[in-house]
Amino acid sequence: MKFIGTLWILLLLGCGRGVHSEEGSPTPSVSLPQELQTAGLTCQRGEHIVIHDPIAASTPRELAKGIWPRWNADGTWIAFLQGTRICRVFPETGTVEILSEGRNPRTLAVPKVGTEIWYSDSGKVYAVDVTTKEIRVVTENFEPLEMDVVGNEILGTIKVFGGYRVRVRNVTTGEDLEVGTGCSASFSPDGSQVTRNERDHVRLALHDKISTDIQTHLTAPEGRKTDNQFWSNHPDWVVSMDEASGHIYAHRVSDNQVFRITAEGGGNRPDLWVP
Repeated sequence: MKFIGTLWILLLLGCGRGVHSEEGSPTPSVSLPQELQTAGLTCQRGEHIVIHDPIAASTPRELAKGIWPRWNADGTWIAFLQGTRICRVFPETGTVEILSEGRNPRTLAVPKVGTEIWYSDSGKVYAVDVTTKEIRVVTENFEPLEMDVVGNEILGTIKVFGGYRVRVRNVTTGEDLEVGTGCSASFSPDGSQVTRNERDHVRLALHDKISTDIQTHLTAPEGRKTDNQFWSNHPDWVVSMDEASGHIYAHRVSDNQVFRITAEGGGNRPDLWVP
């Protein structure tokens, strides 16, 4: 019961709304771009981490009990939270490895180098080495509810009075850069752009990371609202979840086309890995 209670609190603390599965909904489009057909999708469904690998197979496979799945850079393992534990799972074998025990971890991210997992816990961001399991403090007085990491910078969704803000923390200098009001913070693969879900949850703003100017928007399918967007390892693909159904969408950055990539609802916190 303690584990279930912790998970429920974590879900509430995220900026995403609750989702409801759609029964009898149609299968994903058969005309998915080739990149998506061969890609791997992970998300949480309820209290479990699931994987669609490849997406064209469309049948999800349960990997472990937990939340917040995030691929590492080469697609060989997925980091996730299991109660207060920071873990990773190897999809090929289903092996789960416990790397660290936190106090109240909120979210996590896998830096592109893939040798550590960074996680937000009790006002600090920590890093655990996936080989030695050594833990270090990355930065203090910073506790994102969502985050991504590129180099020495953390992009986080921060809870503030009256809502959420997207903010960049340089962990070397300790300086913060405000991006704007909203949530769904993630970096483009090269770190040059950042995402921010606008308040209506119909448009996702893509900002230049340095100037914070909006470069373009990705829009939800007509009549839908999307949340928990996350930029994949591929510069042209961002994933999101449908707030009403929990279906997962893939948004193509280059032309703002959107594709539904799951046949079942109830998904959340998606992450896409493109070979």
